[in-house]
Amino acid sequence: MDWSRTLRALLTLAVIVAMSYAAWSYLEHTNDPSPTTPNTPLLHVTILKDGDSWVASDGREYRLGMVNAPEALERCGRDATQFTSHFLADGFTAETYSTDVHGRQVAEVFNPSGDSLNVALVEAGYSDDRYLDNFRHENAGLARRLDDAFNRAATPSCRRAP
Repeated sequence: MDWSRTLRALLTLAVIVAMSYAAWSYLEHTNDPSPTTPNTPLLHVTILKDGDSWVASDGREYRLGMVNAPEALERCGRDATQFTSHFLADGFTAETYSTDVHGRQVAEVFNPSGDSLNVALVEAGYSDDRYLDNFRHENAGLARRLDDAFNRAATPSCRRAP
């Protein structure tokens, strides 16, 4: 038996297994919805425009991707704006994936616990899917999470008939 050949084959196999594990681990973590890490500085809202857009402490204007909350003076607008204000009260991180025609950073936004505001706003019933189909190609992972959130969305009291 040629031991050097067997050893080379075993080493090659070990390298292949290690590389496969590393690739699998990398791909699994790229689907992690929360980009928050200990080194990610938290941003804070400086001007809240409505439930899905605001100016942050970094001077940029942010827009939640693929969700549409009512404007502040529309039905449920005040509720959606308050929901966003409370959700982001302790700061946020943003995973920006596009810029809209108004120059806003289109993003999935996370609170310090790693919860997605985009998803939470939908689950609470304060957003519609007006932009979901047109922009799902920009962030397929977020689109899938929003599809699930729309399927389990609540009906807030501001949307119920009197």
